[in-house]
Amino acid sequence: MTPSEAARLPIWLRLAVAQGITAPVIYLGVIVVGGARRPGYSHLHQAVSELTEAGAPDRVGLNIALAVMELLTVAFGLGYFVAVRQVDRHLAASAALMVVIGVAGLGFARFPMDPVDAPITFDGGMHLVLVSISAVAAIAAVLLAALGWRRVQGTRGLGVFSFAMLAAMVASGVISGYVGANGGPGIGVWQRINTGAFGLWQVATALFLLQRGAMLPGPRPQA
Repeated sequence: MTPSEAARLPIWLRLAVAQGITAPVIYLGVIVVGGARRPGYSHLHQAVSELTEAGAPDRVGLNIALAVMELLTVAFGLGYFVAVRQVDRHLAASAALMVVIGVAGLGFARFPMDPVDAPITFDGGMHLVLVSISAVAAIAAVLLAALGWRRVQGTRGLGVFSFAMLAAMVASGVISGYVGANGGPGIGVWQRINTGAFGLWQVATALFLLQRGAMLPGPRPQA
């Protein structure tokens, strides 16, 4: 076995971790394809959830793709957890939250968003609950990762990147919430910045683990 082979994660673990790259790509594809197939849809001013809202024409097909994406997110979370569980507790918690995000996301197919300006239904209310759970879990996952990587030797760059993506997520999330609550334009832009930052963090984390996961040292001693 060569040194490079010894430094690799087991193949099954590499496959799980790699889904941190695949899942965001599928999500991007859903947004692009779904938007293109819906006449008049604006990526600038409409929420992503409107593509699969109650009564949307391509709702079933898009939900199948999103369900696959969520299952891959769960796989990534499990692989991430196995790779870091003995490295740092913050990283292990971050990975566990990725599983929570994937499981919660599977509920979106059952509980679609209510059409804009329509009365709030039980399903629409549950959709908002799942959105809230996913949003809070995503921010917590990136925050814990940023704190964790800061404590692990040789991973400062990923820690800084995680903090940068966290800042983008928080800022865009606050603006998106304000715009949505006040009926202003541009909510689509801010939502895409938010999910884009999260997706970039997932990809960066997966790539790092694929390249250096088997060589991770223990946490730095605390002062």
